[in-house]
Formats: sequence, structure tokens, C-alpha cells
Amino acid sequence: MPSCPKTARVIQVFIGLVFILAGMVKVWEPLLFYWEVLPLTQSLTQMLGLGNAIWPLPARLALLLGPIETGLGLALILNWRPGFVLPLSVSMTACFLGFMLYVWRLGAGDDCGCFGFLVERSPGEAATEDSVMLGLLLFAWWARKREEIGPRRINGWLVLGGTVLALALGGIRFFPVMDRLDASDLRVGFQISGLRLTGADADLMKGEHLVEFFSPICMKCERMVPMLNKGKEKPGLPQVIGLTAYAQDSAELLIFKLKTQPNYPMATISRPDFLRLTWRSPYPRLAYVRDGTILCVWESDDHPTWTQIESSITESVKR
Repeated sequence: MPSCPKTARVIQVFIGLVFILAGMVKVWEPLLFYWEVLPLTQSLTQMLGLGNAIWPLPARLALLLGPIETGLGLALILNWRPGFVLPLSVSMTACFLGFMLYVWRLGAGDDCGCFGFLVERSPGEAATEDSVMLGLLLFAWWARKREEIGPRRINGWLVLGGTVLALALGGIRFFPVMDRLDASDLRVGFQISGLRLTGADADLMKGEHLVEFFSPICMKCERMVPMLNKGKEKPGLPQVIGLTAYAQDSAELLIFKLKTQPNYPMATISRPDFLRLTWRSPYPRLAYVRDGTILCVWESDDHPTWTQIESSITESVKR
């Protein structure tokens, strides 16, 4: 079968390009990848029977995945040590597949984080793609084992150089913002961009909004609704909108709406976005947002009245 090695070589290049694309997206936006992978690492620690306290640690270690994928992709494209790189690629893809299948079964993630900001894919979609990639890599490994490989040019320095460059770029992009891993992004002066809202026709990047981050299984959140309902009685105040990680058709959110009767929209955002905006902070949290910029934040133990909200808004406008 003389065509098998050629087909295997094409597969190597294709999978290599996929690895490099996935790796460089993680390198370029490490913070975004961190928040996307955090819910998945929680599932991983549960699967391994580890304590909940350590589940951010695997997410931090996962930041090394970008340079690793980049180096592995270069090795596949340059055909460097295929006898080692192909089985390593098979093993890594099989691990990805197993993990995605587990997360998919749990329903624990909205986005696998594989390609960062380029495209969102559910764990089920990622598992399907990983299955195809695993099959292609197994074929390439089998075909290359049948090929009589003669002397080849050593491309190890290129692979090493590309990996180190990706690692350095990731560090340059990550270290200036690493403090944001330990605190919520819901802070005065931050942009609240990047949120995809489901269930409400609102653009937080335009106009004024009083945003509530809540959970439908939170008693404090229930008690907050009557106060927020009064916002419509006061002309000139910002539009109120509630944001949660629960799906619009979830039983918890439907029951919450039935019990509290909110007169303002309640939208769903992704779990990673909800995490980064409530990280280590109890909810409900309130934020006054104007044209996407956070100007005021109220914590769950400091519920303001509408008079206090009006005063804070007035002060923020003066600043």
C-alpha cells in the first residue's frame, strides 16, 4: 500500500496545524482559557475524588497546554521523531476524548475551551471531533510504522524553539493579569465585554444598566427581587437585568421566576463568565455599568436601597 505513508503524512500535517491553532489561541488569551477550563477542572477533581479546594490548581497547570500543543503540532508538521511524537499525540488525544466524554456525561461544561475565543464547542462536540482526530492519528501511526524510514533531517531545534517561543509569549500575556485569577473581574473600572446573553435583548456595551448576578437557588437573591422590581417605578434610573449561569429552561430558574415575579429580564451567561464575575464573592452582586464599564459594585452583604443606588450613580457620573 504505497499510498498509506503519503496519506499518513498529510494527516500529520493536518493534525499538526490543528494543534498549533489550538495551542496558540490558548497562549494568546491565557486568562480566557483559564476561566473556560475552570469548570472542567472542577469535574476532574471530582472524578479523581480530590477536595474542592484544589480544583483551581489543575486550571493553572492547564495554561501549559498551549505551548505543549504548539510544540507537538510543530513536531508533527516537521516529521520530527514520528516514532515518538505520533504515539504521544495519540495518547494526548485519547486523554482529551476520555475527559470530554466524562464532562459531557455530567453536563458540567458549556464550552470545552479548546479553541478559546475563536469558536465555542460543547464537550459533546469536542468529543466527536477528538474521536475523528484519534482515528486519523491511529491510522497515521500504523502507516508510519509500515514505512521504511531512511535518514531524515533533524528538526528538533525548530520544535524546541517554537515551544520555548510559545511559552515565552504565554508568559508575557499571562503574568501582567495573573492577579485576576484570585479575584472577581467585577471591579470598578473593568470592562464587562465578552458576555453572550441568552433570554434577554440587551447590550451591556451600550447605555446604562444595573446588573444583578444571582443564582436561582440563593435565598438572598430571592429577597433582592422585590427591591429591584421597584426600579421601574423610578424614571431615569438604569435598566435592571439579572444574569445567571442557569439555563433559561432549567427548573431552578423557572421556579425562581414563578416565586419572585421579576419585572426585569433575567438572562443566562456561560458558566465561565459567571465564575469570573462572581469568583470568591457571594451573590447576589450588583453592578452599575455604563457603556460596558463597571462604575459601582455592591456585594451581597451590602444591599443598597434605590436612594443609595441613585447617589452612587450620581457620584460616579461626577467622577
